[in-house]
Amino acid sequence: SYSFCTLLRNLKMPLVGDGRDGVQSTDESIVAFATVREQVMSSHPSFGDWKPPRDREGQQWRNDVVPCVIEVTRGSPNKYEMDKDTGMLVLDRVLHSAVHYPGDYGYIPATLCGDGDPLDLLVISPYSAQEYQGLEPGVVANCRIVGLMDMEDESGRDEKIIAVLADQRSCSHITSLESVPPHLRMEIQNFFENYKLLEKKNGKPKWAKVLGWGEREKALEVLAESKQRYEAKKLEDSGRPSRFDNSWAPNMLHAPQTNEDSVLCYINASKGSTASYGYRHDTSFRHYRYTLDMPYPGDNGWISQTWQRAIHKPLDIQIITAFALVTESLVEVRIVGALEREYRCADGKLQRDYKMIGVPSEDPRSVHISSLSHINNAILEHYERFFEHSAVLNGKTDVRMVRRLETAEAIEVFKEHHQHYVEDFPDKNIYNAPNLWCLPWGGEVVDDTKPELMAVIECPKDACNKYEFNKEVGNLVLQRPLYSATHWPGNYGFIPQTVAEDGRPVNVLVLSNHPLNEFSLCVVRILGAIKCTDEKGPDIKVIAVPKKEPRMREWSDVGQVPMHIKDEIENFFNTYKALEAEWRFCKVQTWISREETMSYLKLAHTRFFLFVLPMEHVDERLKKLENENKNLRRKLISTGTKL
Repeated sequence: SYSFCTLLRNLKMPLVGDGRDGVQSTDESIVAFATVREQVMSSHPSFGDWKPPRDREGQQWRNDVVPCVIEVTRGSPNKYEMDKDTGMLVLDRVLHSAVHYPGDYGYIPATLCGDGDPLDLLVISPYSAQEYQGLEPGVVANCRIVGLMDMEDESGRDEKIIAVLADQRSCSHITSLESVPPHLRMEIQNFFENYKLLEKKNGKPKWAKVLGWGEREKALEVLAESKQRYEAKKLEDSGRPSRFDNSWAPNMLHAPQTNEDSVLCYINASKGSTASYGYRHDTSFRHYRYTLDMPYPGDNGWISQTWQRAIHKPLDIQIITAFALVTESLVEVRIVGALEREYRCADGKLQRDYKMIGVPSEDPRSVHISSLSHINNAILEHYERFFEHSAVLNGKTDVRMVRRLETAEAIEVFKEHHQHYVEDFPDKNIYNAPNLWCLPWGGEVVDDTKPELMAVIECPKDACNKYEFNKEVGNLVLQRPLYSATHWPGNYGFIPQTVAEDGRPVNVLVLSNHPLNEFSLCVVRILGAIKCTDEKGPDIKVIAVPKKEPRMREWSDVGQVPMHIKDEIENFFNTYKALEAEWRFCKVQTWISREETMSYLKLAHTRFFLFVLPMEHVDERLKKLENENKNLRRKLISTGTKL
């Protein structure tokens, strides 16, 4: 690796952020994205609130309400952590015991505990009129503190704040630990006393001990101490140079509209979800709003590069799908109609807005739908009842659905609000979008006896949609739903800093017992690969398992993977394109050993530094020059200078 790095320097090819091996490069965009995410976070409830700053002026905050960044969904055994170096969720480990988190688990930002980590928080929801689905990893929610569980583990003191969602009506009666059902408290204590029993760290058993419970006042004392500790550490680090100066979060409102026959949409809530979220353009996070009494009847989102001036938000859209879409992803959608809604705001003003209706442009199951007349009337009536219900929950009165718009009129509504966006937003750039293709390899990869790499997960196990990472927007984009009645036999994604024969990153299939979170990072152990041929030529699919999955610890090569799992993988790749265009195909040829796979990956790694990374920097410089030119033209025009 040293000689290759020297070769690149002799050729004057840029390397960003050289690591100890000289080739562990990190793209500047990842550093910028991580820095921006860290900068926008705060322990003040204004960060956790879903409303934009304009709508929070003069708002009073309770001292027991704090924002929480959710890392683990209630009921999940997958422990994620927000990684400071990338700003992304990273799989820390799969719990070693047959247990799951008894509540939504996360941390309060801008706090610091004795173990060197932020203050942990467990969100409980003991009562509900319907099944509580839990909050998704990566969202932010304002929580109301009700108590504290005092703990210590092998790393030191590790208190857990116990809280409820601040805006969840079904938990309004829970004001202290006395209000928490006794058995739920026992369940929480039992979980944290036992969830590490089968784990080890540096060869020594991990452990956790519950020291007792504390009431709300004690929890607020611990919170205040953790804030002071964080501020002291921040002051200590203030003399060090900042990692990045640009503080703009990547705003998906500016994701470009490039197709004439479809519109690009951001997915805010999946079909069937009962949690309503608000996307904050100033933070790039989704923020919890409230829990609905009826689930979303379709995938809910909004259309990028549109703007409703009267209500200061983009056009909402409800997407009719066969399979629920991944939240925070982007999807090309055909507009087939719209619903117009009227309501009265808190100030008494009568307002109208639009709810667009669409279908994924690449979904063969909805190709026959081109207007509202092709949709069953009962479904449209259900949509109308839902939009009336959601407006009432949002504090609106006199809510009624005004009319239905057919395709042509709905498209004109889109064009009008796209023009509003064009006029109201002179700066349409997406700043600090992370290019995950440039994530660094881990240092241990050079050891063939312990081949461990970072993987980016695009499609969770059991999902039926195909996503691809788009480096221009730093996000997942739906490529297509799978055309056949199939689902991914593992978690599908790619290995960063590699280039396959088709010019894209090398794909990886990560085997796991439980699906991994989409658009998350996971350190994996390479077992081997399956060699395929498709319409583009040779296609190597790397096979791996999570490094921190103990149930697959004994697997060190594809030869140790159970035969039926291998047969299932082989059958999937042989058949999953069967119903697509005739020229598209995939044919499995053979399985490849770990050693041969590592040789292939190192060659793909070399191709990345030789061909892709230099061009990335050329493209980046061209974009900067274009932006500088645009800014100069605007200044000249504003001063009346002739061009």
